[in-house]
Amino acid sequence: MIAGERCMDRSVLLVDDDLETLELVGTMLERSGYRILAARSGLKALQMARLEHPDLILLDIMMPGMDGYEVLEILKADQTTNDIPVVIFSARGQVDDQLKGMEAGAVDYIPKPAQTGELVMILENALQGTGE
Repeated sequence: MIAGERCMDRSVLLVDDDLETLELVGTMLERSGYRILAARSGLKALQMARLEHPDLILLDIMMPGMDGYEVLEILKADQTTNDIPVVIFSARGQVDDQLKGMEAGAVDYIPKPAQTGELVMILENALQGTGE
């Protein structure tokens, strides 16, 4: 079975305020077989997570208004979304940033930029951790 076949029925909510990043990463993941949902703000991400209940959320940290840490805290406090694994995908790669994300409930942390193979492997590991 190829990677794309494993992913076909899995949805990823990609959250980033940068349109270019959304398009680039979204295309990478679609080519790997994921169904992509996209949000450009924390508020929109919360709405989509509740409505669509994706299999995984790939979350940027640095966003205007509500940052990724705030989004993560709300997702984990909400009974309808607290079971969705969240992987942080951020240019902030300092150890303190990674620890803060993991303590808030993220299952992994990927520094930007990431190669397709690395990204897919981390997403697959996160999904396997949920029994998907």
